[in-house]
Amino acid sequence: MTDRPDTLAAAMFGNSPFPESSEPAKGSSAWADFRAKQSGATWDDAIAKVNAEMGYHAPAPTARSASADAGWSAPAASPTPAAPHGGINAGSSEGYPVSNLMSRFSNPAMIAEKLPGLGAERYRTLTEKKAEWFLLGRAVQDTINEKVLERQKINIRLREIERDTNSQKLDENREYQNFQSKLADLTAEIERLEQRRDPWISKANVVGRLINTLDRYLGETPIAALQAWSVPIKAVKADTIPAVLDRLAGLRADLVDVDTRPWPAADAKRRALEEIEYLALKGTVAVSKSIDYRNQLGWPLASADVVLRGYGKRDAQGRPDLYNEHTVSPDVALTVWLFKDQVTARIMAELDEFANEERALSEEQRASMTARVNGSLLAEQRLLSQLIWAGDLHDQWPDDIDPRAVLGIDGPEPRQD
Repeated sequence: MTDRPDTLAAAMFGNSPFPESSEPAKGSSAWADFRAKQSGATWDDAIAKVNAEMGYHAPAPTARSASADAGWSAPAASPTPAAPHGGINAGSSEGYPVSNLMSRFSNPAMIAEKLPGLGAERYRTLTEKKAEWFLLGRAVQDTINEKVLERQKINIRLREIERDTNSQKLDENREYQNFQSKLADLTAEIERLEQRRDPWISKANVVGRLINTLDRYLGETPIAALQAWSVPIKAVKADTIPAVLDRLAGLRADLVDVDTRPWPAADAKRRALEEIEYLALKGTVAVSKSIDYRNQLGWPLASADVVLRGYGKRDAQGRPDLYNEHTVSPDVALTVWLFKDQVTARIMAELDEFANEERALSEEQRASMTARVNGSLLAEQRLLSQLIWAGDLHDQWPDDIDPRAVLGIDGPEPRQD
């Protein structure tokens, strides 16, 4: 297998097909000339050529970051200039390298550029905030790494002195005491620097999680389904971030309450009758062939278990939960067929005894209450978003915030999975 790009790869990179795709006429020198020029071509050469045409020049290799040796998990800063809006134009014609040619069509950040209203500007601001806070934390981390390296050297020197000096005379060793004092000062300095670094990294992590939430929503929602949210939001003096968060907690508790309410007995009875009828059908003893052909009776087969499925809860589209199933033996089906009236009466009585009609909600009531609470929940989240944007308090975004509220847009509800 050759390591040069083939004709298909050349077409993918926007180049013309190679001359070697067809053998030249006899006596022509084009073939030999082309082979001489392209003999050293590789995939890396082809990618470098495209990047050079786009104005991108790969940086020289850099030394390993000291933060990696210090055990800090933050990624090393790259000398490559960052792409606008968090690097979302990779592979475009704006001076950034080609990596995945399809990423430009599927990247949520790319979609964010097309958001209506304030959406695009807000997404860009969040990516800039994350980068800014990370760099501030990184700047402190670099200093911490230097101090940690210096502390390691002192520890090595202290071990050497301890090895070469009688332990009873260490207290009299001036060099040893000086290094001990330096070690204590360095440890205190590192702790102070870590206290300076941690808030910046914490803020960057908050916004990073928020951007991940936005990306998931933008990745699963057609851009055509999104529109600007233009309804004014009026905040009063009592609307502080803690107050809104308390109200949001109360609304989410209301959603849990609606979801855990029992169902009316009438609903349970209707579904129970459907199950009983199905079981009775499966337990029926067929007599027709005994009359018509003098065959034996058609008893339920011992190996034919009856699977009850689709008589329980349903999703928002009315589809039954196919994972909610129960398997019974043919004997049960035969018993239900033989004593259907008695079985039905007993089950209806059991449902009446267990029912809690005071708290029960029908499907329509449940859907209405859920929609009302969700509407209030989104409204409160839009208010919270306004308070955060107005105060530039981006380190206070909750993890469960609705992406529509953050971006100031309207569209389908986020998936709850």
